[in-house]
Amino acid sequence: MNRFLIIIILFNLNNLFAQSNEGEIEDAQILIEKNSSIILPKVDKSIKKIDLENINIEKKIFEFENIIFKPIKSNKKIDKILRDETSYDLERDIFIDLKLGNYSTFILNTNPYYKSGNKFALYSDIFVKLNSKGSKLSNVSGEEINDINLYADYKYNVNSRLSSHLNFSSYSNGYYGFINDENIILTDDLINNLRFSNNSFKYKFDWENIGKQSNSNINYSGKIFQNSFHNETQHIISSNVSIPLSNTLVSFIPKFDFYELDQRNSQNNISKNKLSFTQIDLPFIFDFTFSNLNIRINTSYQFLSRNFKNTSNKSSFSPGIKFKYYNKNLTLNLSASRGYNYSQYSSEIHLMPFIYEKNIINQFDFNKELYRIKSGVDINLFNNSTLSLGFESLKLEGNLDYTLYLGESLPSDIKVPMYLYTLERDNDTQVVNYISLSLNSKFSEKLESNINFLNTIFDENQVFQPLYKIDISNTYSSSNFSLTLGGNFELDTYGLNYKNELFELKSFVDVYFDSSYEISKNVNLNITINNILNRYNERFYMYPELGLNFVGGIKWVF
Repeated sequence: MNRFLIIIILFNLNNLFAQSNEGEIEDAQILIEKNSSIILPKVDKSIKKIDLENINIEKKIFEFENIIFKPIKSNKKIDKILRDETSYDLERDIFIDLKLGNYSTFILNTNPYYKSGNKFALYSDIFVKLNSKGSKLSNVSGEEINDINLYADYKYNVNSRLSSHLNFSSYSNGYYGFINDENIILTDDLINNLRFSNNSFKYKFDWENIGKQSNSNINYSGKIFQNSFHNETQHIISSNVSIPLSNTLVSFIPKFDFYELDQRNSQNNISKNKLSFTQIDLPFIFDFTFSNLNIRINTSYQFLSRNFKNTSNKSSFSPGIKFKYYNKNLTLNLSASRGYNYSQYSSEIHLMPFIYEKNIINQFDFNKELYRIKSGVDINLFNNSTLSLGFESLKLEGNLDYTLYLGESLPSDIKVPMYLYTLERDNDTQVVNYISLSLNSKFSEKLESNINFLNTIFDENQVFQPLYKIDISNTYSSSNFSLTLGGNFELDTYGLNYKNELFELKSFVDVYFDSSYEISKNVNLNITINNILNRYNERFYMYPELGLNFVGGIKWVF
């Protein structure tokens, strides 16, 4: 019942066989291109240990550093955030996107900004989604999502800049996993008791300087997370110094990370038992570039400390190596790494909103990746088609499992059983393998197709983690019209029964339709229909997702 590994599944679905994995050393690349005759191809950062994505919302992490503000038609599902894929640039289009749908759904997305010459810019992105009805016990299970971003950038001279990114997000839903709801009378007070909300505030401040011989930056980021049971804070200070030497790029990227988790009691006070993690990473990275070949060597010293009632310390050298060969039609990737990371309460709540147990602080600890080996092949085929094959093997020590909550305390005075879950620490060593395949084909200027397949091979069957994931989309587009028909399939997924035993859930099948029509350069009409087959889909047992659902609206671009 491995809980931690579900994060890894999402991370690898999109990135296992990418030619250039997320997060490249962009600052160092700028330095080389501007201040040296040696121009290195962009190379990957050291492998991230965890990518904290939201499963049931599947919200793309919004980073202004990587966006160009041009509207792109979205194929995302109704149950997901329908934000345009955007990345940072000096110019962008301002838009207002309004959508309405069944289940009393309302969506607003807009991005006003202010710019003063080429020195200062203030960008924003505001997303609000409301649907007051859910698939079961509609008065309880409706959800509310707010995601507000503000980014400021100030270039005070040719070589230096200051930037900041503020994000506020909130997610509200209800505990509605009743076994039998036919005789339940819901009052307003009872509905309020059955609903929960998670609020987070994230911030980042960054200074960057491009010199003649080196590039450097330092940033401070933090997070404040709060719900009815816990408070969470995190502070990270990191810096980066990169120096080009002949055909080598040398980078030193130290990081200090402090994390703290507090438990609230019935009087809304903070308990004396606090959990804290301190992690210091001191990595040296060497990038060697030859003709059609990149080699990266990463050696990092890690110091880790956990404090909960008593203190435990660890230290480790965490090496990593990566090879990349590329030509016009072929790219080969091979990497290996090891190291430590830790799980966070807020990420577990986002991945599984129906965790109720209050006393789970002591379940959080460091996780050790004994090894992670990744390999991938990207082949450019005929007719503008790309075939990608990937394999990854991970040996992990320490993770969090889902288990059924069997405590006596319930979120309210209802005595009807509810399907709530909690977390349990599992310190066993496990090996997980991934096999992935992706085929992207462009048959003509108007027609393209994408198929993504992921097979996850566990030592034992795991709860709420599909063994097979298949995503298919086919898009036809013309000058002012686009149409997408696709499907998302999650097969061989297991849930928990009353005895905490695994059983096979019904396959998750979501066939969707997305269409847009451009009336003019400034006005676009769009409609998206999800779960066309009106299936009873569950990612978590007794918490069904929406049946046939649709949203349609209008988008103004200024």
